[in-house]
Amino acid sequence: MTSKPPVVCGVCNLEPPKYKCPTCLINYCSLACFKNHKAIGCTKPEPVVPPHSADEPKAGIALEDEDDAALTDEQLRALGTDPAIRALLSSPDLRQVLNDIDSSKDPEARLERARANVPEFVQFVETCLDTVGKMKRDPTKTS
Repeated sequence: MTSKPPVVCGVCNLEPPKYKCPTCLINYCSLACFKNHKAIGCTKPEPVVPPHSADEPKAGIALEDEDDAALTDEQLRALGTDPAIRALLSSPDLRQVLNDIDSSKDPEARLERARANVPEFVQFVETCLDTVGKMKRDPTKTS
């Protein structure tokens, strides 16, 4: 079993940290170190953008296998304002499942587990698909 090296204050490099800067997330041990850190200045770290995302539409969400799967701004707005979706998202359990999927090292596997084991998640997905599907239907075409 390997032991982790001890974490020390990112400012003084002496004491174990007790706090984290809300802006740049550096660990620090005391108010004095926090003040020293702020006096030097810090910036919010840039988010890490995966290389493939540069090709995706800026405002849309795209699936890797489907070129036409990107959501439009109108569809995203509809998802954000749909009362049924908002009601489902008021559930702390559903929000936790979504956070778990989003932060998972294997989101596809976590997504499949949620689809198989969490009825509330399945209802959320179906409601989202219904909301987007209503917008994609062309009343001039018949199936």
